[in-house]
Amino acid sequence: GDDSDNLSDLKNTSESEVEELEKEKPIIVEQKKDENSMKADLLIRKEMMELARKELPYTFKVPESYEELQTLLNGQSYEHQAVILERMIKCNHPSLGEGLKDKLANLFAFLLQHLQDTAASSKLDETHNCFALLDRLAPYLYDLCHMSPQNAGRCMSEVIREKQQDFRKRNKVYPVFDTLVFLNLVSLLFPTSDFRHPVVTPALVFMCQMLNQCRIKMPQDIAIGMFLTTLMLEYTVLSKRFSPS
Repeated sequence: GDDSDNLSDLKNTSESEVEELEKEKPIIVEQKKDENSMKADLLIRKEMMELARKELPYTFKVPESYEELQTLLNGQSYEHQAVILERMIKCNHPSLGEGLKDKLANLFAFLLQHLQDTAASSKLDETHNCFALLDRLAPYLYDLCHMSPQNAGRCMSEVIREKQQDFRKRNKVYPVFDTLVFLNLVSLLFPTSDFRHPVVTPALVFMCQMLNQCRIKMPQDIAIGMFLTTLMLEYTVLSKRFSPS
């Protein structure tokens, strides 16, 4: 039409504005790279899960002991472990027969021990192992938790109590990674918005205790302190509580 755009807004752009726009370009490119990388990782994980579903049997019995579970999971990738647990829970759902609910309650405790052993055996440069395992186990731990909430609450309370007792022996030293993994798991399994909760509240008090008492002696301590602070925010974002620590 007659009212054609003469691009006057671009012609009048100052040199400083152009420089600012040029500075923003690498940031946008990096963001796109990160997004593409995340999509690629998700696609790879999905393909690995599909491959694991094809390779593994369709039915699994619930192990009677922790040793049986270890025999079943040892040597398997985290994707394979996730598929095994998925099929084990489906094949032994409490609605399919008597006694299955108790067996799955025991499975919850066995999985907590499995997570503990993986976290305890991980070296400083292998900390991603325990969190990667937590990422795969969390959905199935959540399902088992809701099948038997009292048992899950009792098991997690006992774990938090043990971690706090260990902390008392060296109450100025930040905890190792197995403690952080379980504190992270608490926020995934239980509601953090309740005024008082038999599992979440002790975990919250424990984190405050560590942030108040622990001393920073090395860069690793800063990372752990920041991780605990992030967990504190996750715990309190819904309840809108204020934590001085």
